[in-house]
Amino acid sequence: MRKEDIWAVDSGRIRTFFQEQPDITQTESGFVFHSCRVSVTALEPRRMAGMTLPQTRIVFEGEEGSVIPIYRRFLLRFLSAGG
Repeated sequence: MRKEDIWAVDSGRIRTFFQEQPDITQTESGFVFHSCRVSVTALEPRRMAGMTLPQTRIVFEGEEGSVIPIYRRFLLRFLSAGG
């Protein structure tokens, strides 16, 4: 299973979230939660209406039983984009 999103959240905040999770391991290419690999990629900021918004691509890839729980945890933390 693969879930890929682009979020208007700074990549550093997203990485910090994963680093703080006790059941996630950091690797050279991202993070691992059971059989789910998570990659976090900073993109060029988006400019609109005189504002600059950060853009971060996040990809969750692996077995559905591992992707869904960590994706939901991520959503709960960042859904408001203020979290």
